[in-house]
Amino acid sequence: MDKTGTSNTKNIYQDRKFIIIGVIVVTFCLTFIGTDHSFHEILSDRIIFKKLLLNGLTVLMGWLGIRQIIIFFDLKMPWQTKISKRRWSIQLSLSLIFTISIFLLQLYTRTLFIPEWKLFPKTVWSVDLPLTLLFGLSFNFLYYHWWTQHQQRVIEKSINEKQSLKSVSASASSPNISVKKGRKTFLIPPHEIAYAFRVEEFNY
Repeated sequence: MDKTGTSNTKNIYQDRKFIIIGVIVVTFCLTFIGTDHSFHEILSDRIIFKKLLLNGLTVLMGWLGIRQIIIFFDLKMPWQTKISKRRWSIQLSLSLIFTISIFLLQLYTRTLFIPEWKLFPKTVWSVDLPLTLLFGLSFNFLYYHWWTQHQQRVIEKSINEKQSLKSVSASASSPNISVKKGRKTFLIPPHEIAYAFRVEEFNY
């Protein structure tokens, strides 16, 4: 939490390894799902590595872009506040618009960077686009879970710290002196004590 009470989500999760693994998995899914060719035929394709590279860059751009959108909204509209009621619809709309933009950019750059890559409009619009939107939604739900869980932990930690500070300050501000009589302990205000003295190892 910073001075304004807003959680700095840029340093919440060390998710670099997760992003790398996720990009690889999503890239393979987008490359191999929806094709009419067998797995062996796909691997023997001469431009398969170019396809994987282009798809990988697209997925990475999309992932990081959606992540930045979520971070921006988390700094402006934290989930635990009243203003967050309209956050989800705005955030999701912007994320999906960004995802479609990246998808269309990838379609344009396919023939630009890889002229041998044949475009099948039916597969693109019936498979690639739905998969792209699905991954965009998945990223939103994933980070929504992470962000809100972290925010809840921050709030609970803050409450616990406040309670512990209250108990410490309450005990520190109490002027009473603890006195033992037999097995019982009494709290005596200082103004009721006339004097104190010590005999050998005992205080009276």
